[in-house]
Amino acid sequence: RTAAPASSSSSSSRGSPTRRAPFFLGEMPASKLDDAAKRALAERLRSEVLAGQPTKAAKTNGSTTPDEVVDANFGVDVACCERYLRARDYNLTKAKKMLEETLAWREAFGVATLVEQRFPLIEKEAATGKTFVLPPESYRDNEGRAIVVMRNRLENTKDHDGNVAHLVYQMERAVRAAGTTDHEKWVLLIDFDGYSLRNAPPLKTSKATLGAMQNHYPERLHKAFLVNAPWLFNAAFKLISPFIDPVTKEKIVFVRGTPDERKAILAKYFPLASLEKCLGGTSEYVYDAKTYLADDRARYEKAASPETASCPPSAASDEKHDDAAASG
Repeated sequence: RTAAPASSSSSSSRGSPTRRAPFFLGEMPASKLDDAAKRALAERLRSEVLAGQPTKAAKTNGSTTPDEVVDANFGVDVACCERYLRARDYNLTKAKKMLEETLAWREAFGVATLVEQRFPLIEKEAATGKTFVLPPESYRDNEGRAIVVMRNRLENTKDHDGNVAHLVYQMERAVRAAGTTDHEKWVLLIDFDGYSLRNAPPLKTSKATLGAMQNHYPERLHKAFLVNAPWLFNAAFKLISPFIDPVTKEKIVFVRGTPDERKAILAKYFPLASLEKCLGGTSEYVYDAKTYLADDRARYEKAASPETASCPPSAASDEKHDDAAASG
């Protein structure tokens, strides 16, 4: 190639704007990245994030992997990093910031030990089945995704921190359920039958719930089906709508009309055997809190037994959880 004319470099030296070099990998638009480049970027993100956890890594003395050091329930693997990159359109800087904020939030909130430390609170919130994950071995959408169900009419407390802790608990269960399928995403069914001002969550709780799902469980939601949402919900939706990420908003499906019309819409996405009868399906599933929580109750009791128990969480620890919920 011929050298650039001297006049070009001299004009550049006089302060005229110079063209920036092409995007480095972490800034290149997603549309210009092939699968190999995306994976390379995910591996780079993983390396950089794990390198930023030196104190935790030092505690292991090589006995565990870096992923487990960060959070035993949250592996910082390539698949995880790909989700955070997709959520930030493959901008490495933004994805790294988001993932590091999730790791900090999980530690502050105590997500990894939520069952061992806060099971009585979770048990109270989960008593009515206001939110639960259907058993993925029997109930999935048409493409095999796990299903999360929410029902406002079954709201049994107005405890903000309790509701957020319960939501996080259910999201962790949804992650585990998705891990038993061929999909890393789940679908959300919100049944608005019986919705009223009495059982509607406060705006503060709605924002915290939305924030936790969007910021700390990115690229996990496939679609959210809002079934039979009444006009009363429209006002609440308008209030919360500015806080909903545009990508998340596109995943929302309003299911309205007569029972037969709603059934027809849902049948496009779910086998009728995965839908409860109140939603037009044929499922015989009935939520039972004792059965649903049995394994985690055993975990809690084992952690609290004299052989394994450590000092109970202090008041300062409870305050830390509350602060983390507020920031989520």
